[in-house]
Amino acid sequence: MAEPQLSRTVSNWVAIATSVVTMLGAVALLYVVEKIAWFNTHPTWQKIADEIGAIVFVTGLIAVLWELRARRALVDEIFAAAKLSERIRHAGVTDATADFLGDLDWQQFFEGAREIDVFFAYGGGWRGQHIERLREVNRRPGARIRVILPDPTSTDTVTELARRFGYTESVVVDKINESIKTFEELAREPGAKAAIEVWVLPKTPMYSFYRFDDRALFALYQHKGTRATVPAFTIRRGGSLFAFFESDLDVMMSGNNPTARIVFRKP
Repeated sequence: MAEPQLSRTVSNWVAIATSVVTMLGAVALLYVVEKIAWFNTHPTWQKIADEIGAIVFVTGLIAVLWELRARRALVDEIFAAAKLSERIRHAGVTDATADFLGDLDWQQFFEGAREIDVFFAYGGGWRGQHIERLREVNRRPGARIRVILPDPTSTDTVTELARRFGYTESVVVDKINESIKTFEELAREPGAKAAIEVWVLPKTPMYSFYRFDDRALFALYQHKGTRATVPAFTIRRGGSLFAFFESDLDVMMSGNNPTARIVFRKP
């Protein structure tokens, strides 16, 4: 590591020295033009020589500034971008959008999916938009759909959601129960082959999460108190973000003492 660094340092100083010599040569040229009488009687050649000297001097000056500051800044920027790229790769982020419902190709997630995990407040718009795709997954042998919702019997949870979305508490309870009913009815449809589970969590969701086999996406909530688009990020298994969300869901639904409780199961 030391030898390449030394080589780059020597190369930089050689470039700077060359630029300085070039600038001195330009100054010498301008001085000579002023002192030689022949140029006074040939103004065209004098002007050409002056222009050449000025161009050479400015070029040398720019080269020195480039070596001292601009190139270093460019290299720093490249290294910063490379570091950011590595962090994104490690996190497993594959895409991002500012419009969760309208700017994602949801079909690519549903297509061929065998295991789907969904965690949201109640997902009224999402369920309505993708009910046919859910039905298609429901007809696949060996498929599994798990849904986690806030617990409508948890007073603290319902109160916080009502405050977040600007609804009354009774409306929040109705919306959660409507979502539960949607998946219960989905499990009982003719031709249904998927295992479906519905869980309720006595905590307020901090994000919404959707896993389709080895890919997933999560969306953030906003605090405006009105309906608005929210950002979403697509992630893949193997990244640190996927591991975080998968671990969070495991705590909710797995082990001897899961934080959520199951309210419906269709094997």
